[in-house]
Amino acid sequence: IFATMILTQRFLEAIAPQYERLVSPWFLFLVTGGLSALLDNAPAYASMLSIGSSLPAGYPSIKLFSGLEINQVSLMAISTASVVFGAMTYIGNGPNLIVKTVAEREGVKPPTFFVYIIWACIFVLPVACLTAILFFI
Repeated sequence: IFATMILTQRFLEAIAPQYERLVSPWFLFLVTGGLSALLDNAPAYASMLSIGSSLPAGYPSIKLFSGLEINQVSLMAISTASVVFGAMTYIGNGPNLIVKTVAEREGVKPPTFFVYIIWACIFVLPVACLTAILFFI
């Protein structure tokens, strides 16, 4: 997955400075969360990390692997959203799909995809919103 994302990451790094005023920890939280709910966590995280590391550090920054540098609040927003919103769907987080498959194999009927999303909106979405309000606004 990551080998095929190299061009996309380079593109995002190149255009991110043009959108510096738009991109904030709150924005990174929402976009990472949306992507993470619909895709696997890792590609969403890697893509948003490319954007976040291309912006000037407004907060104390952290040097990451491969020389990337990103401000701490943006890194926290990306990481938190990737994990929390990944729980919104079966495909957002690998273990969700594994648990569903094991449950089906054992004769337990798990909720359908859309029913799972409804339950996640009831229980996970308020936690994600509260997290965003407390830490990233």
